[in-house]
Amino acid sequence: LSNVRLVSQPLLDAQQKVEQAAREVANLLKAAPLQAQLASLRQRLAAPDLSRAGAAQIAAEALQLQQTARAQRLQPLRAFDFGPANSPLRAGFTDVTATTVYDAARGYGWAATDGLQEVTRPAPREMTNSAYYGRMVPPVLYLNDLDQDFVGGKAPAEFRVKLPAGDYTVWMLSGLPATYSPVVNNFTVDTGSGVYPVKLPQNYIFDSRLFPAKVGADGLLHLRFTPQTGWLINALAIFPATQKERAAREFVAPIDQEIFRLPPDLWA
Repeated sequence: LSNVRLVSQPLLDAQQKVEQAAREVANLLKAAPLQAQLASLRQRLAAPDLSRAGAAQIAAEALQLQQTARAQRLQPLRAFDFGPANSPLRAGFTDVTATTVYDAARGYGWAATDGLQEVTRPAPREMTNSAYYGRMVPPVLYLNDLDQDFVGGKAPAEFRVKLPAGDYTVWMLSGLPATYSPVVNNFTVDTGSGVYPVKLPQNYIFDSRLFPAKVGADGLLHLRFTPQTGWLINALAIFPATQKERAAREFVAPIDQEIFRLPPDLWA
């Protein structure tokens, strides 16, 4: 029985690592070579005579495959994480607060900061004892460093980014991580290519979307927010228009997995 336990734990670890690698590979638009490596790992993992050392080797190779797949994801031209200066910042993103006014040398910021508000909500991940249910319950929502904070307002506002003239695809995340006034946030965002409605009827509702955008001769992307009740933005990423499909698959889909399902460290 002791030998079974010694083999079982490395096997379970290898199975988990292989499935994590499979998720990363699935996020890539073109991943034939990595899919072949993944198939080989699964075949070796299914061997009836797999040893403890063999399982550990598979786990190590699966971890390397996971890292390789993640490194091959499309990266945005610019990415911004909105919220107070003391809130968590996602790696690879630039922080934007309610006081980040546009500066040509910096290349991004608000056209004006009057009336802007910034909010962050700590993101507890622990189970808590619920008197209502009479048992331990998970958080209402597993928040992360992108969706737990935002900048917003009740008056029109404009965010600017310096970019070469041309067509782009922008990803925008908007949602309330906590009770905030107004709770209902309906607004439009003008990207230069069109005006798009965003409706957030209550807290814990998030809108994650790709929009077409255009930069004109002034070399600035103008994102103009016009509220019906209020507006807010948690995160923004900018891609060449030609990379929309890759952006959706390789950048947005993994973030949506975190927001709308479970964060990677809680995947079974």
